[in-house]
Amino acid sequence: MTRYDKNTGKHYATSGHFIWLGDRTRQPNGAHVEFLRGIANPIGIKCGPTLSRDDLLELLEILDPNNEPGRITLITRVGA
Repeated sequence: MTRYDKNTGKHYATSGHFIWLGDRTRQPNGAHVEFLRGIANPIGIKCGPTLSRDDLLELLEILDPNNEPGRITLITRVGA
């Protein structure tokens, strides 16, 4: 669920407390990345052993091209 804020002119996801990408949802051309690209919420990216440096840099460029402070939180994942 998203909401358009006419005061800021931005869209916000209102269906969760903290929206994030994981292993199964972080394809750069996928729907989840496209959705998160279009909202103004802070978002998380789970970073585990299957995420390469180049893939992370590509996601950061897509999701935060202006390098906005607080926009992205990297969530380390080291276990199962």
